[in-house]
Amino acid sequence: MPSQKKGKRGKKKEASIEIESDLYLYRKNDPILCYHGPCIYKAKVLKRTISEENQQPLYFVHYHGWNSQWDEWVTSERCLPNTPDNVARMQQINKQIQINTKNHNSKHTDTNNKGTTTQSSTNKKLKSSTDNKKKKRVIQDSESDDNDDDNNNNNSNKNDTKI
Repeated sequence: MPSQKKGKRGKKKEASIEIESDLYLYRKNDPILCYHGPCIYKAKVLKRTISEENQQPLYFVHYHGWNSQWDEWVTSERCLPNTPDNVARMQQINKQIQINTKNHNSKHTDTNNKGTTTQSSTNKKLKSSTDNKKKKRVIQDSESDDNDDDNNNNNSNKNDTKI
């Protein structure tokens, strides 16, 4: 069993032993591009090993600019060499995803997973009109309070004259 060493906050981390193999496509500390979901991000190979299950190389990567909690083991299929062509591919894919996300968010009607239809822009209009109604009610309520005060004053004057 590999020796253990303490990391940040006293957590025990297992010391990784790199298995020698000709199957590795990337070296330790190599900058690479890596898929995380549908997007591609810049990453760095921190560790590498060979999977016991299928004898495929695995890379422990850190995504550039991300918190280390997102570091993960990935297969070769998710990795790309950091070349100008692949960087251009990354930018194109990420831009297309951003456009698709904007288009999806700006649609007027969406069907959620319960089958009901929501109308995002209409909901915003309804919300603002509801807010206006609330403001009117508050103004009307405060005006009626003022009127009540006037009526109370008149009543108190009437009561004063009766005494």
